[in-house]
Amino acid sequence: MDMRRIQESDPEMFEFFKRDNELNHECRALSMRFRRATGSQREEIKEKITTAVNKHFEVRQERRTHELQRLEKELDRLRSSIERRNEIRESIVGKRISQLLGEQDELEF
Repeated sequence: MDMRRIQESDPEMFEFFKRDNELNHECRALSMRFRRATGSQREEIKEKITTAVNKHFEVRQERRTHELQRLEKELDRLRSSIERRNEIRESIVGKRISQLLGEQDELEF
């Protein structure tokens, strides 16, 4: 995944990925601390892990929602394009036939 391209094209998505990575790192670090801890420390760290995992889940859900919204916009754009092309089908087909036959388009620049 090219994070630089994502940062330029979709800064909001980049922030989701960045936060996702940060929370993943935090969860792993807490997990290692938990394994090394003893007694009452373990319970405190377990609470921190629970909080971090819940935040991580929320960020991933927000990212998925953002992705879905972006895909829905793209679907709407594609549907509009298909409808428009269906409306002007004869013109598109006619132009392509002219191209294939080597005929000059009188409206061509």
